[in-house]
Amino acid sequence: MKKIDLSAENKKLQSKVSTLEELLKEYEETAIEQSKYLEERNKELEQSKDQLALLANITTTSPDAILLTNKEGCIVLANTQVEKLLGYTREELLGKKIEMLIPERFRDSHIQQRLDYYANPSVRLMGINLEIFSLHKDGREIPVEISLSTLETKEGKVVLSLIRNITERKRLEGVVLQSEKMAAVGQLAGGVAHEINNPLGVILGFAQGVVKRIQPGDNFEMPLKSIEREALRCKTLVQDLLTFSRAGKMEKEETDLNQTIESSLSLILAQAKTKNTELIKDLAPDLSQILVNKNQIQQVLINLCNNAMDAMPSGGKIFVRTKKSKLNDENAIELQVEDTGQGIPKEFQSKIFEPFFTTKEVGKGTGLGLSLVYEIIQKHEGQIKVESEINKGTLFKIYLPMKGL
Repeated sequence: MKKIDLSAENKKLQSKVSTLEELLKEYEETAIEQSKYLEERNKELEQSKDQLALLANITTTSPDAILLTNKEGCIVLANTQVEKLLGYTREELLGKKIEMLIPERFRDSHIQQRLDYYANPSVRLMGINLEIFSLHKDGREIPVEISLSTLETKEGKVVLSLIRNITERKRLEGVVLQSEKMAAVGQLAGGVAHEINNPLGVILGFAQGVVKRIQPGDNFEMPLKSIEREALRCKTLVQDLLTFSRAGKMEKEETDLNQTIESSLSLILAQAKTKNTELIKDLAPDLSQILVNKNQIQQVLINLCNNAMDAMPSGGKIFVRTKKSKLNDENAIELQVEDTGQGIPKEFQSKIFEPFFTTKEVGKGTGLGLSLVYEIIQKHEGQIKVESEINKGTLFKIYLPMKGL
């Protein structure tokens, strides 16, 4: 029988136990390290969740449109206000270049500006007097203000853009500017008209007196009739100036707008027939009375109809309509005057309400008609808008509020 060396076996066994103890210790240390790592990662994850929740809350509740773009200029986040402002869904925007929201004429320069900003970022606040436009899905350009800043993420730096629609603000600024301009011109017009009126009356009176006495064919017949004609034109201009300067002085009364329109159109019916122009009425029968100055509203309608006839030298149609409408979310009556004339060039449409601006030939217009219309509508706390297309016609929309009754 073979004798077994127990001491040698014990040594081997002790060696294996020691090895196992070392491995177990390493496993314990590794487990502790992994536990610490997982604990740190969980904390980071919780912080990330909190940050994401905060960001989601900000983007959801913000009144402004919010976009996040990466280094390549691709959109990585868009809130619901972006959808409302620009017409795109978030799915249509995510992953797309930010330049799709920039009008085409600005795109090339915007790419370089974007790269420059990413390389040297700085906080840019709203209201820095830059004319910026964003492109709606339907092709409209929307005036906006943009605030820029950067955020650091694990994926790298992203640019945060806060976008605010300033369409209504620009409209109100235009109204204020136009009102100030009207007030200044009205004050000047009144003073000039009174100074001119008396000497003009003397010139016209003597000219007409001599014209009546001169014999046909006399050498002075043509010069004197020219003086009479131009003096009469100046008299018309003076009357327009006086009317313009007094536009703010008025008394309002409850008025049936349809009746005012009927009486106004009866005054120009004969003139319309001689100019081969058809007057077509479409007046809503159930309109409430409104508080207006009847004479001034009549003046507005006659002025617009006269302009329409001037725009149709070969004749045409004038449509006069009334209907219920809204003005700043309040009940209003809408008055439309539409013609089938030559139309107003797009570049002139923003200027037609300015005093002394006219597209008519020299001697055929004073440029005060539409500015007087504008001033009257403003004094009634209303609005006037124009839509026009060359060789198709022009449509004026007037909104008169129904409050105050």
